[in-house]
Amino acid sequence: MFNVISLNCNGLCDSNKRNCIFSLCNDRYYDIICLQETFWNDLFVERIKRDKTIWDGDVFYSNSGNNRQGVAILVSKKLKNIFLEVENDNGRFIHIKGTINDKLIDIYNIYAPNNVNERYEFFLKCKQKISKGKYVLVAGDFNTTLSSLDKSGKTLHCNDKAVKSLCNFMQEKDLKSCIKNIHYKDTSFSDHSIVSMKVDFSNVERGPGVWIFNNSFLQDELFTDKIKRIFAEEIGSDFYMSNPLIWWDNLKFTIKRLSQIYGKEKQKDLNREYYKLQNKIQELSVKSANGIQINSEQFLELKTQLEDIETYKCKGAILRSKSQWALESDRNTAYF
Repeated sequence: MFNVISLNCNGLCDSNKRNCIFSLCNDRYYDIICLQETFWNDLFVERIKRDKTIWDGDVFYSNSGNNRQGVAILVSKKLKNIFLEVENDNGRFIHIKGTINDKLIDIYNIYAPNNVNERYEFFLKCKQKISKGKYVLVAGDFNTTLSSLDKSGKTLHCNDKAVKSLCNFMQEKDLKSCIKNIHYKDTSFSDHSIVSMKVDFSNVERGPGVWIFNNSFLQDELFTDKIKRIFAEEIGSDFYMSNPLIWWDNLKFTIKRLSQIYGKEKQKDLNREYYKLQNKIQELSVKSANGIQINSEQFLELKTQLEDIETYKCKGAILRSKSQWALESDRNTAYF
């Protein structure tokens, strides 16, 4: 099984925004990340490829000549070296291909133009480029809707020639517009939502990962009080004087168990608040799209709270990725 997301990121040149989005993808175990409107150039991509602490997988990209547009596909470390680039075109189109569990998969990431005539020509070109395979995934920003069901509020669906061209090539390639287990998630990093889905070819379960102590807990007064009580109790143990090595191992194990339990409870509370904020923002967005007046200050406050939580999550993800790199990467050896 692997997780796929698509996001129009509204520019990804800012290092803080880029690191936060990459870290969020690492933290949520996204395996294939299709990005549109990256606004990258080749220098940016080389910098990203060198920084293994943020993204230690493959990076496939297509940049335009004017540092606008731009599409990219990030492949996680879990699927590294599986996919190869087949074709890319001027920051609008990229195609990669790979084999997972003996299944040949074609993945396309596209970013359609805003102009209807250019979009029509673009879809005609896509029709020629996209193969009719058994496992084909086309993600991206199509800059149009397929039917009136995709529109809300006062905006109307326009069944122009670009839409007809898109529907025609989808029908010819036997591509489905509605797939089960598709999820939409709001994020503070873009005015577009994250579209995510799971692709499952096997029933193999994921094993436990490496545990790393979260040192941000040391800033938590409730956690430090618990640690102080553990120290006070353990100092009274018989092993404290008779066998300090065993006492030390027992103390570390006790702190580890406390940290794991405390971290899970704290993460549950954080996720609960995070999804509550996402739902509230989604409700207000739907009301606004339907022409219902909303409290703009409340909406911006909810967005700020969501951004604070996502930034906190990103810091944790960056910490874990650096720890994993320190544990699993090549270690320095004595040269002289």
